[in-house]
Amino acid sequence: MRELGRFLIKARMVDSSIKTLTDVIDPAKFHVAIETTRLLCRYKADSNRYETPSLALKIAHALNAVN
Repeated sequence: MRELGRFLIKARMVDSSIKTLTDVIDPAKFHVAIETTRLLCRYKADSNRYETPSLALKIAHALNAVN
């Protein structure tokens, strides 16, 4: 639950039209979900890795449960 709260706060920074988690789950906003996850988990493009990969998995599972 805490991960989803942090995710929603960061998603609102990425896209100001996001109000709830259902807005992020919308297929049209898939790019927002990806960008938000990359920001939260500190994705490194040069090495193609996350600094905290477990958080990325937790977010994925939590979003799947919400859907």
